[in-house]
Amino acid sequence: MDRAKHSTDPSDMAMSLRSPSASVRLAALKRLCPCKLRESAGRDEFEPVWDSIFALASDGDARIRAQVSSTNLVTLHTICDGSPSCYEDRVKAALELFNRDADRKIRRQAHKVLASLIRTGKWNVL
Repeated sequence: MDRAKHSTDPSDMAMSLRSPSASVRLAALKRLCPCKLRESAGRDEFEPVWDSIFALASDGDARIRAQVSSTNLVTLHTICDGSPSCYEDRVKAALELFNRDADRKIRRQAHKVLASLIRTGKWNVL
C-alpha cells in the first residue's frame, strides 16, 4: 500500500481510493488532478479509478465527501471538473447525492452545479 500512496499507475490510484484508511483515501483524492483525469476518457485502465472516485460521493467520512481546501470541495470538484462526458449520468447521480448531503457546504456547491446543469447543460463550473 505504501507504493500506491505515491504511484501514478491507475490500478495503484484506484487501490488508494478504496483504502480502509480515510487518510489514505483523502491523500489519494487530493493527488488526482481533474485536468489529467479528463485526459483518461475512454482509457480502460482508468475505469477503476473513476469507479472509486464516484464511490467517494457516498463515503462515510465527511472529510472525504467535503474535503475543503479554501473553498474547493475536492471530491465534488474532481467529479465536476474532471469527468469525461461519457460519465454524465454518474455525475448527475453524484450531484443528486451531494445535494442531499448533511454538510451545508457540499449541498450549496451541489446546488450551484445542478442549477448550471439545468440552465446551461454544463457541470464544469467549479
